Amino acid sequence: MPLANDLLEQARHLAARSPRKPKQADLRRGVSAAYYALFHLLVAAASAAAAPNAPTGLRLRVGRAANHGDMKNACKAFPAAISRQDHGSLAALHGGQPFLNVQTIASNFVELQEQRHRADNDLERPFSKLETLELIRLAEEGFVAFQQAEIVERETLNIFLAALFFYKTWNRSS
Repeated sequence: MPLANDLLEQARHLAARSPRKPKQADLRRGVSAAYYALFHLLVAAASAAAAPNAPTGLRLRVGRAANHGDMKNACKAFPAAISRQDHGSLAALHGGQPFLNVQTIASNFVELQEQRHRADNDLERPFSKLETLELIRLAEEGFVAFQQAEIVERETLNIFLAALFFYKTWNRSS
C-alpha cells in the first residue's frame, strides 16, 4: 500500500516542517494526509479482498466505488453490529471472534474523517502542532492495528473490509 504509506510520511513531514511556528496550511494538510493515509490503506485492502486484479485495472475500479460517508457509517456501526445477539447478518458472520484491532481502526477512521472535515472547512478554529501530531498518531495506530488484525483477527477484518463497501445495503430484504 505504497500510497497509504507515502501519505502517512507526508503527514509527518508537514507537521514537522516548521518547528517553531508551524503554518496552519501545513498542519491542516497534515491532518488531511493522515486521514487519507488510513482511507487509502482500507480502500486498497477492501478492493483486494473484493476483486481480483485481472483484468488489469479491475481492482482500482472497485476501489473508486469507495464512499467516504458510507465508510464512516460502517465504521460507526460495525462494533455494535457484530456484538448483537439478534438475527443481524454481521453478527451471524462474525461468530464471536475478537475484534479489538478492528474497533481501533474503525474508531480512528471516524475521528480522522471528522477532523479532516474540520481542517478543510472550519477556518476559524486553528490546529495546534500537538493536536496535529496526535491525529497523525491515530493514523499510525490504525496502520498498526490493521497489521495486527491481519494476524489475529483475520475473519473479523475480512467482514469489516466488506462492510466498508457493502454495509449500507447489507441488510436489505430480498
